[in-house]
Amino acid sequence: MESTTAGLNLMLNINNLNLSYDDVGEGNIPIIFLHGFPFDKSMWAKQLDFFATTNRVIAIDIRGFGKSTDETTPLSIDLFATT
Repeated sequence: MESTTAGLNLMLNINNLNLSYDDVGEGNIPIIFLHGFPFDKSMWAKQLDFFATTNRVIAIDIRGFGKSTDETTPLSIDLFATT
């Protein structure tokens, strides 16, 4: 499959934070990819290319990583593990 940039590096503003995500492929139930700390959504590029041929796939940069922003919150693994 040849990659497309149409659904890559999309941006959504939530509570004054810019959340970057990729949303490619088609399907009724999306497969969502969340990266580990301290990586970014680019770690899922091969999986998105593979699964986008048959599914809708979404990969998200958690706040403060990749192209997502968070200029004020001290980022730590504890912050993302809090329920």
